[in-house]
Amino acid sequence: MTTARGRWLLGKTVPLWESLPVLSLPAGCEVGAIAGMRRIGLAQILVQLGGEHDGVVRLEETRMPGLADHRVLPVSHFGMLLSREVARQCAAFLHHGKFAP
Repeated sequence: MTTARGRWLLGKTVPLWESLPVLSLPAGCEVGAIAGMRRIGLAQILVQLGGEHDGVVRLEETRMPGLADHRVLPVSHFGMLLSREVARQCAAFLHHGKFAP
């Protein structure tokens, strides 16, 4: 749900954001998802995230049918770019098709 401030900042694009389609995974592709759990991010100014999230994306949005693997790490959305553990997990997935234990 968009906050009043978010509606003001996003303006006429709000209906577009609220009507984005549900994505599905392409057949024959191994896909893994890493979710963060550190609630730091500017999205909280625009929308009410609710539940568990990384400051931008809700944990439930990172789970999809057909994922080869899924990992939740104690990082923020932006922090994923700087995290050694996220890099280690990505490398493991690329080498083995699964995240490291």
